[in-house]
Amino acid sequence: MKILGLVFLAVGLASLILLSVFSVRASYQYDNQIGSYWSLSQKASTLQGRAQYFNEYVSAIESANLSGNDAIFLKTPDNSYEQNLAALKTAQQRFQDVQSIDPTSFQYSQTMQQIEGAGAQSLDVFRDLWYLKYYPLLWSWIWTTELITAVLLIFAGYMVLISSYLIKRTQGKSQS
Repeated sequence: MKILGLVFLAVGLASLILLSVFSVRASYQYDNQIGSYWSLSQKASTLQGRAQYFNEYVSAIESANLSGNDAIFLKTPDNSYEQNLAALKTAQQRFQDVQSIDPTSFQYSQTMQQIEGAGAQSLDVFRDLWYLKYYPLLWSWIWTTELITAVLLIFAGYMVLISSYLIKRTQGKSQS
């Protein structure tokens, strides 16, 4: 029984460590390839800088060769790569349109907020699609299931070890 507890504990801890390492690696890789361009487009203080980073963000998404939906079962237009990319491209077009607007006007401010909103609403879809393609075991609810399983294995191993110890201790006292 003690060996079973040690096996559960070892498998659970190894799973937890591997999930952590691969999660950090995947997050870094996504940020390096795609996510940082969105962040930089929000940080840039000039319209030209924002437009440049936004264009790089769109190009990075297109070059990632994503497709389909970020769902396995409940597919909708809202979680579709094609629909979200089309919406993102309309925001990209708005960057070109806004260059002719006076930066101090209300219309300029409203257009910039609309561009940011369009990009921000599609961030999760593109990130989830990227994970589903490149790291499917770290995608959404699959990752959550793996994490819960690893924690439960650690807990089960710990409980088996404690039970084994208590049984051994009880048997030792009864023989005395």
